[in-house]
Amino acid sequence: GGAPVAAGRASAPGPAEPGSPAAAAPRRRPSGAAAGPGPSSHAGPEAPPPAVLSAGAVVTMVIAYPACGVRRSGAGPVPPGLVGLPRAAVARAVAPDAVLSFSPRALVLQRELPGCPGDVVTLAVQDGRVVVLAGRPGDLGPVLSRTDIPARGLPPAERRRLENGYAVPAASAGAVLATLRAASRPPAEPSGPGRGASGSRAEGAPAPSLAPPPSAAGARSGRRPAR
Repeated sequence: GGAPVAAGRASAPGPAEPGSPAAAAPRRRPSGAAAGPGPSSHAGPEAPPPAVLSAGAVVTMVIAYPACGVRRSGAGPVPPGLVGLPRAAVARAVAPDAVLSFSPRALVLQRELPGCPGDVVTLAVQDGRVVVLAGRPGDLGPVLSRTDIPARGLPPAERRRLENGYAVPAASAGAVLATLRAASRPPAEPSGPGRGASGSRAEGAPAPSLAPPPSAAGARSGRRPAR
């Protein structure tokens, strides 16, 4: 008539009541269990984001003519399509132009063109000869060609213009040089009085007389000239 006794296995413990010592004690991790991922002790500081072009940036474009050594530049506001782009993206967007310098407030690009500036050339004098220079007076490039035209054979007014240098359209420079070459030819010098350059008698010159003067003829004949 006694109370039944459970035998063979122990009953599993139920959930701990709140506030009990079992609920407050941390549970132990079974031996051999892998630890979960934790914060890495070897992670360095995060890299700052790349600089980008601001809306108020100024873009300078350099136009270079390697054949002449001439460089020209101009500045203006940044195009809207480049605002907010880093340097690498700007370089891809402006190719084949090259990025010379980059900052959020300033961008410098360079564009290379073949030949020389084709709008005008300057005619001047160097070493006594007419030369053609790239550019215009005040913004001259190197010598493009040296002619065989001597400056001393030109009219004084034209020689003074060349000594100061003056610009002409590049397309008409050849015609201007041809005019200067024709004007610089010295006139042919006569080979003698009354003769042309070939030594023949000039047109309109009186023919020389082969008869002796009257006084000499009278002296040889013994006659006196009539009074």
